[in-house]
Amino acid sequence: MNWAKRRLLAASAAMLLGLGLAGCVTTEREAVYNGPPQIAAPQPVAAQLRPGLATTYYSGTYDDIDNMPQGARGKAQGTPGPAVTQLEAVSSRGRVFDAKTDIFYGIRFEGYVLLDKPGRYGFAARTNDGNRSWIGNVMVSDDPTTHPERTTPTVFIDITQPGYYPIVIMYFQKRDSAAFSYFWQPPGAAGLTILPPSAISHAP
Repeated sequence: MNWAKRRLLAASAAMLLGLGLAGCVTTEREAVYNGPPQIAAPQPVAAQLRPGLATTYYSGTYDDIDNMPQGARGKAQGTPGPAVTQLEAVSSRGRVFDAKTDIFYGIRFEGYVLLDKPGRYGFAARTNDGNRSWIGNVMVSDDPTTHPERTTPTVFIDITQPGYYPIVIMYFQKRDSAAFSYFWQPPGAAGLTILPPSAISHAP
């Protein structure tokens, strides 16, 4: 076999390997959105909502939020867990909320946050390890890799239409201690406080 044919075969094999590896990726990325916060449409009926954010748990060794299952297809790969009403948890062992292990897991939280008056709202997350979150499809926290416990910069969004806004939070724990706290600063507030149970809900 001459050198030109060998190079052609090698290139073809590399291409097929790349396609095969790409086919192994079973996640899709959350949509990128750069516009104003989008209110839930249609608005959910308050009487039909349940307290807290719905959760989906994943098992895996993650170094970055981008490695977690995402989107509708990724959500189907996880295991539903109990709703979380208190968005604050710390563990020296590594297990927070309803995780079944101390290491190598991820959690997706989703539902609605009630922003009941117009104005400027701030949001931030304090985690160990990674997190990323969206409100009204606007990314409001992004500290996506492994790291010690720390707080993201506060991101402010302007709300002109009060109501329920979709919220999605992605979080993962690798090993050792774990921490998760999610904050808001509603209009007129002096600083950040934990996003209260009264402001979060999900559709059953």
